Amino acid sequence: MTLLSILPFNIQKMSKVLVQTLTLTLFVTFLSSASMAVASPEHDHAPEQLDDAKQEDEHGDEHAPVSLIPDNIATQAGIKVSQVSGGSIINRLTVFGKLALAPSGLSHVRARFSGVITQANATVGQTIKAGQVLAEVESNESLKRYAINAPFSGVVIARHANVGELSNGQILFSVANYRNVWAELRLFSEQINLVKVGQNVELLLNGNSINSKIEHIMPAPDDSPYLIARVLIDNSSGQWAPGLFVKANITTSRKDVAVRVPNNAIQTLDGEDVVFVNQDSSYQARAIKVGIKDAQYSEIISGLRSQERFVVGNSYLIKADIEKSGAGHAH
Repeated sequence: MTLLSILPFNIQKMSKVLVQTLTLTLFVTFLSSASMAVASPEHDHAPEQLDDAKQEDEHGDEHAPVSLIPDNIATQAGIKVSQVSGGSIINRLTVFGKLALAPSGLSHVRARFSGVITQANATVGQTIKAGQVLAEVESNESLKRYAINAPFSGVVIARHANVGELSNGQILFSVANYRNVWAELRLFSEQINLVKVGQNVELLLNGNSINSKIEHIMPAPDDSPYLIARVLIDNSSGQWAPGLFVKANITTSRKDVAVRVPNNAIQTLDGEDVVFVNQDSSYQARAIKVGIKDAQYSEIISGLRSQERFVVGNSYLIKADIEKSGAGHAH
């Protein structure tokens, strides 16, 4: 059972901030009760607890704030720990655009010689193969019939040919191949310097995603106040139809770092950025120096060592306990 599970159902439906506040209040109450069982009225610590705190101090300031939380209470409060590790810091730019058919994927089929259409086989929406006969025309000059063939495999999207009509150079069929389409993403003035050809892009549409790269950056037509970044999409699934609007996350920078932590693991104590290093039931506030960051992670330049364990879930509860007790005092 967690702390949240003891709240009435209607309270659980309140805003996240209010629920967090209620959780914090319950946590502090539970922790204070537990502390009375292990501490004297003078707030002395059990010998084994002091030993744990001293072991934590070996890697940092001996006066660094420490919170001693029994494992069962930490579990109920949703306090989660993880091991320090490295990874990538990735910055992404979110933009929007529209899907368009590749110019090479559209063909308007005409008769080579003017004449009378004697046969019209293809219909709108029909899937055809390269070389398939779409129609036959009887030439006005030779009076011989010749076939009108599909230029490539695709779908007939328009038909302007009926038996008995004259071809007279008009478009008889329009054929589209949707195997490859383009995402044309709009880049406004404040975004232009961040985006370059070759950058990776994640495209999102109706719960589907696909990864590709920026192939071209070019001016928009009609003097529109933005540039177009064009991204080629493999549309073999048929889910990326021209005309649909898409969301795109462009990777503008990526750096591998030796130590990184989730942003929500970082708290502020006495004006310093800290994370809470865990050893047994001890949670020590460790001052850190933060480097670059992205939407999820921050690089840690100093203050943490690889393989140490630190709090990644509900770290604000430990901060609240330390602030309640006074810096440098554990329960």
